[in-house]
Amino acid sequence: MFDQLKMLEIEREKDMVTKGRDRFLMRQEGNLNPTTQNNPQKLISGAMTRVADAIRARLLKEENSGARKFCWYEDIKGLDVDLLAYLALNTCMESIALKASLTSCITRIGQRIELEHWSAGLKAHDSKLAKRIETQVTKSHNSPKYRVKAARIIAAKDSRCLACTGSGSIEEEGSTSLLTCSKCNGKGTLQPYVSEPWAVTRQVKAGAPLINAVLEFSNIFDVWEKSTPKRTMKKMGMTHEASLALADMDHKASWLEPMFAPMIVPPTPWVDVDTGCYRDAVLANQVPLVRMANSTQRKALKHKIAKSGPEGPEFLEALNAIQATPLKINSYVVDAVDWAWASGCDVGDAFPHKAEMDLPSVPEQWDLLTDQAKKGYSIKCREVHEKNRDIRSQTAVMKQDLESARDLETFDEFYLPWNMDFRSRCYPVPHFNYHRDDHIKAMFQLGTTKQMTPDGATWLAIHVANLGDFEKVSKQPFAARNKWTEDNSDWICQVGRDFKGTVELWSKADKPFQFLAACNAWSQWKEHGLLYHCAIPCSLDGSNSGCQHYSAASLDEKDGALVNLTPSESPQDVYQSVADLVLKRVTADALVEDEQQVFAKAWLAYGINRKVCKRNTMTYAYSAVVYGFGEQLEADVMVPLATLVLKGQIKAHPFGETAYENAKAARYLAQINMDSIRQVIRSAADGMEFFKAIAGALAHEGKPVRWTTPTGFIAYQKYTDFDMKKVKLFLHDRATHVEKRMQITVRQRSKTKIKKRKSKSSISPNVIHSMDSSHLMKTVLLLKEQGVVDFFLIHDSFAATPSETDLVYGAVRLAFIEMYDGFCMYQKFLDEANQQLSLQGRDMLNVTVPKKGNLDLWKILDSEYCFA
Repeated sequence: MFDQLKMLEIEREKDMVTKGRDRFLMRQEGNLNPTTQNNPQKLISGAMTRVADAIRARLLKEENSGARKFCWYEDIKGLDVDLLAYLALNTCMESIALKASLTSCITRIGQRIELEHWSAGLKAHDSKLAKRIETQVTKSHNSPKYRVKAARIIAAKDSRCLACTGSGSIEEEGSTSLLTCSKCNGKGTLQPYVSEPWAVTRQVKAGAPLINAVLEFSNIFDVWEKSTPKRTMKKMGMTHEASLALADMDHKASWLEPMFAPMIVPPTPWVDVDTGCYRDAVLANQVPLVRMANSTQRKALKHKIAKSGPEGPEFLEALNAIQATPLKINSYVVDAVDWAWASGCDVGDAFPHKAEMDLPSVPEQWDLLTDQAKKGYSIKCREVHEKNRDIRSQTAVMKQDLESARDLETFDEFYLPWNMDFRSRCYPVPHFNYHRDDHIKAMFQLGTTKQMTPDGATWLAIHVANLGDFEKVSKQPFAARNKWTEDNSDWICQVGRDFKGTVELWSKADKPFQFLAACNAWSQWKEHGLLYHCAIPCSLDGSNSGCQHYSAASLDEKDGALVNLTPSESPQDVYQSVADLVLKRVTADALVEDEQQVFAKAWLAYGINRKVCKRNTMTYAYSAVVYGFGEQLEADVMVPLATLVLKGQIKAHPFGETAYENAKAARYLAQINMDSIRQVIRSAADGMEFFKAIAGALAHEGKPVRWTTPTGFIAYQKYTDFDMKKVKLFLHDRATHVEKRMQITVRQRSKTKIKKRKSKSSISPNVIHSMDSSHLMKTVLLLKEQGVVDFFLIHDSFAATPSETDLVYGAVRLAFIEMYDGFCMYQKFLDEANQQLSLQGRDMLNVTVPKKGNLDLWKILDSEYCFA
């Protein structure tokens, strides 16, 4: 039987490669602009140096000639030559897709040169205005054409005071435009930024030397003639050699993007950095042990593995144990997801809908509306279009997910192959996995069932209460959660047997579909008792994992208590502690008459609770800053409210009609959240500053950051700059449809130019994620020694069958203690950094290991709620 499954798995893997190729070809076919595709970009990048050198030589020749200079010389001599080469090559590639004529191509190049002059002039006029316009039009318009148009309009309307350089707004007094300066409160001379548009002849002349350099030196483009009875037209085309090269690149690429899927036989165990986990050699070759690892890290890990025993180092042994877990599809949940999707049910906040939104009706007496009202209508239409694009995308994903679930439903068990990122964080390889939204995660259950025990039944009851979280019961002691499930057992069993008839009950749960799965298991426990073999994983989640690691590393008793590293009768809630401080501060602001009062009152009316503060607090220990907090609040609060307004479910957005007002309200609370978090949590701030200082010192010497995790994994953080100057386009770069190609180079990444800011801002979260992963792996190895071999893991969430949850409960605590007992995360990191720094760098590095407190790590064994 296994041999038959193995042969079937090989066929499935070949199908993954084929489906990946089909997806690649469909994507290429649907993308009409080749300048956004990888392989045309490779051709362009390869030709950039030759074309740039040709343009540079032509300019030099013109400069040194004694004759009268060509008129194009003044238009291009001051511009970045690398930018000109990139701009010309992209325009030529785009012209081929549009089947444009040679004249049209030259004109478009000239138009982009004109826009370069316009943007340079705007920056010289007012650099802050230029930046603001770029941000505003990028956010407001998807169309490159309208972005450029809007930028010109805004620049023409904006103005500044010549007396003090302050910004101003135009007031109309009769027929005279006057400027009221917001800085000096005086009236100055109006000076908007206006630039005369170029004539078409000037555009063509400016583009001529660039097209000549492209045609002569790129070896990609040429011109062909299309004849008709009336005329002959010159069209842009590709050389025969370039066409063959592109076709060959596309052919190869089409076979290198497989659609990775779960396996129906156990994955091949990892024994090296490149052995893969699939059975088919071609597919296995596409899955590295460490995602995006550079050659230095791969070499170091390869050496580490070679020196280890037969099962490899701890990180490899743990990863192999995780991916050896058999899984099974929960058909009850898949049926519920399918039904809810088809019927358009409202199931929680995150479950997608397939019904597209109707465009708002055109207001009556349109011609009588103000420009502002017309603009508001256009903005609403654009927002509806954007939402509908998202809905169409979600529809495609949902269809694929349901197909995957139905396919795997036919097998007794299946497996997820796993690998790691550069910090050793573990992830399933296939897209269809349980590290996703509630409705997908709930489709998965363990493939090996375990007979229920009385203790297992208690854990299942707690699991049901946690997922429902009605009346915030998940914040109550375990006994209260168990009691809640027993008290509500009748309707819970109904939910577990009939999801259609009880949708009004389970759809209100905190995690609706996982709650539905747990209810189904509870109903079977009630029906079969100790004869029931349960496959539902009962999870134990960390209480703010990042803060837990910082508290343990610093032995900070106060912070440790906030995140349940010390025993307590009830679970401590650091998110609620932050929310209480935030509420106090906002309430005080609401009493003071200033510009912040409006935001304070709006937030009080909306309601400040732990949910509003949770994400900011959770990410603080991962180096999130106020700006990031604001973006999180926009995504979690402002955007959903705006969607409700679009759907007509609420009349008005409580934080203002415009996205600008919403963003200001989010930034207001973001700052208060940051201040409050810093008051509540202390140990993380010291740890983050410690890591930043070391990363900065290494970056100053052009060195990456390398550290070894407690499982022996060699982590390697390297964010490098380019040797060549970046090629950037302002605004009209979107007109080439290359938003993802904003940073272009023809040379390799620098081996010495480390991005200092990026290195410093990323090091703290990367180190803490590596510690998170080490804890997960050590827990797996500890459970493996105790006979537990089936795992359901998501970073800081640990789960096994209900009957094994007692073992997980103990192992997750013991692994955490053993990882930090006698081990100083900071000292180890500093020692490894000193090995990399020069003598001068060590002398200049002014850091000390954060002070230790009095936290008794072994008391974590008695803490009920650190992982609960």
